[in-house]
Amino acid sequence: MKIKEYRLTDKQLAELILLVPVTEIRKLFPLYAPGIRTIYRRLGDYGIQRPAEIRRAFARDLRLSAPIAISDDEAKKLVDQKIAELVEEQSKQIEEDAQAYRDRVNP
Repeated sequence: MKIKEYRLTDKQLAELILLVPVTEIRKLFPLYAPGIRTIYRRLGDYGIQRPAEIRRAFARDLRLSAPIAISDDEAKKLVDQKIAELVEEQSKQIEEDAQAYRDRVNP
């Protein structure tokens, strides 16, 4: 019997599209991400039709939450830094989930 490999959950995909383009998901997680068409289909099952617009709105909301006293360039740097941190946290969590999955199916 062939044991399936770990795959990203729909929740993980929905969280990742806030941070990176759909095409980057495949590059960041080549072992765990489904094909691009499958990602769009799975997101569509939850009413997410335009991930790029959602990502831009998320980045805009982060910029608007930056302190008023800083410039637009500084705010953009803070947003980019925060998104990079969130991607790193998500990557670690996905790797932990994948390892836990492997431990369960291959004791």
